[in-house]
Amino acid sequence: MKPTLLAVTLVFSLAASQLPSAYAHGPENGQRGEHKLFASLNLSESQKQDIGEILKQSKQNNAVYKGERQAIVAQMRNLMDMPTWDQSLAEDIVSQRVAHAGQMKLNKATAQHQAYNLLDETQQAALLDKQSKRQSKDNKRESFNIKRLEKRLGLSAEQVTAIEQIQETHKLQSKTLNADLKSAREAEKAIIFASTFDQDAWLNLQNEAQASRVEFALTRSYAHYQMLSVLDDEQKAKFEKMLNRAAKGKRGNKGNKGKSSRQNTDQA
Repeated sequence: MKPTLLAVTLVFSLAASQLPSAYAHGPENGQRGEHKLFASLNLSESQKQDIGEILKQSKQNNAVYKGERQAIVAQMRNLMDMPTWDQSLAEDIVSQRVAHAGQMKLNKATAQHQAYNLLDETQQAALLDKQSKRQSKDNKRESFNIKRLEKRLGLSAEQVTAIEQIQETHKLQSKTLNADLKSAREAEKAIIFASTFDQDAWLNLQNEAQASRVEFALTRSYAHYQMLSVLDDEQKAKFEKMLNRAAKGKRGNKGNKGKSSRQNTDQA
């Protein structure tokens, strides 16, 4: 899947950067990403074994939340299928998800901290550099390509205008929230990559950022709902295929089948 197509799924979905990847894409998918990141650091055999065990334990710890995660995803999918937007229900679902994601995020952060502190200084610097580049790449993919969407879905001029307005409204609503959440992510990194993991500081940070995460997720959810409302049934089917291809491409064609466009409101 080309980045320009993947961008469509990112604009009209819940931001995965605001939830742990294990929550957005499943524990096994987030685990592969961590393995790849650390495996690129020229680890010794001892480091490979120890870090592998840490990430394996993190995966097992988060796997116990799979049932709850799937139930919340199903609730969001049902919300997207409703004939009218239910703000109260959306707030309840998103609040559940953000709160539920907190423990998984703590497990992941703890594992990252433990693995990071098994690296030497050169490897630590390389890890931070790779993470920075990956974040920059993800940010670039979030650019909106309305022309490609217009071509793939056969959008009318009226539909293009409506989607552009939805995107612009969402962009304006999210501007301040984006800045707040970016600051929270930087603070998270400082805790994860410290010599000791300050769990109290981590939990305080999550509590402070929770309201912004909920609000950000709500604006993304509503934007996705609005966009789906603009499309006819045939276009929705095509859009679903685009999302499926993007999901398969992101997983490297491994694991489960791609999810529907409704499920992708929980990804990012």
